[in-house]
Amino acid sequence: MELVHSSHHKQRLANFILMQAASDGVLRMTQQQLAQHLGTTREVVARLLQEFVGQGLVDTRRGAVAIRDLFGLRRVVSEEMTRP
Repeated sequence: MELVHSSHHKQRLANFILMQAASDGVLRMTQQQLAQHLGTTREVVARLLQEFVGQGLVDTRRGAVAIRDLFGLRRVVSEEMTRP
């Protein structure tokens, strides 16, 4: 069950970053603000962002997330959507 919730949060976070990032590819929000928008905890957001960083999809900074791999992040959204 936790895996299902994790996949759902991962998809929603990736999609939120893609949809809300500015034209320079940077989303200027804290992890807490992201968590509030997604209806989850800051800890969940932090864990997922670290996973994205490890995959080379984003960079994190204080109060911001910068997209490094646009197509990779889009792939996270589409792969998660096609899972049963």
